[in-house]
Amino acid sequence: MKKIALFAFIFLIIGVIGTLTFARDVFSIGPKETIDTEEQLDGNNITDVEIEMDVGKVVLRESDNDKVMISLNGDVSKKRAESIELDVSEEDGTVVASLKNREKFGFSIQNLFDFGDKGSVVLVVSVPNKEYQSVNVSTNVGMIVVEKIHAQKFMAVSDVGKIVVDELTSEQASLTSDVGEIIVQDGVGAFDVETDTGRIQLNMLEVTENIYASSNVGQVNITVKQQPENLVLDLESDIGEVVLKNVNGFSNYSGKQLSAETGTKGPVITASTDVGKILVEHQR
Repeated sequence: MKKIALFAFIFLIIGVIGTLTFARDVFSIGPKETIDTEEQLDGNNITDVEIEMDVGKVVLRESDNDKVMISLNGDVSKKRAESIELDVSEEDGTVVASLKNREKFGFSIQNLFDFGDKGSVVLVVSVPNKEYQSVNVSTNVGMIVVEKIHAQKFMAVSDVGKIVVDELTSEQASLTSDVGEIIVQDGVGAFDVETDTGRIQLNMLEVTENIYASSNVGQVNITVKQQPENLVLDLESDIGEVVLKNVNGFSNYSGKQLSAETGTKGPVITASTDVGKILVEHQR
């Protein structure tokens, strides 16, 4: 019965996402209005970055100069354009970019038809190449993309949306999505990655700190390019296979649960899922 309920939930989520994806094409009514705005700040004294967005895509990336560049682009309905409010500020070394809707989303036939239009704006924040004390990115509904960021503490949160992180170096990184897959490419540092429904893919450049990955419904894949001599593994799937492949100091494994260690006092890789496969692999 538990399996049936879980699979039913998966199909429900897929149906909802599909409906929202195609709603814009089917129900979008009225002329579009182009949004194209840009602001810039001096980035020399910036130590912290905060980005907030209710609905839409966020891109945080490294800039090629010492400026913080913030741009908002998209083609949306006139009603949506009039409700968008972008606030950019800097205080005590913290730059804040916040995109909100003045008009709250309520239940009506028209709002249902307009919902697909809400995801058609993209907020791009480019920051100078340096280490930041903290970086926080959040969206209610929308994708988060992060490229070449170095931060002592990093956090990305999406209620509904995919999170893609490329070349993130952080002493403490937290990535969370209620519904949506999470992908990390060439990560370095400590990672805490959680999603209720969605696949987790962690491609670690090296493992120097603890890594935690958990999905209630979804596959968890962890690949390591540079493996430490000392390493601890704690892997478990309730409904799915646990696979260990080509990891130095361990035998290849296929089963339901694995707790093992090579060396002493090494970083810990913890991976768990209620429904889905877990794969940990050393890329030689």
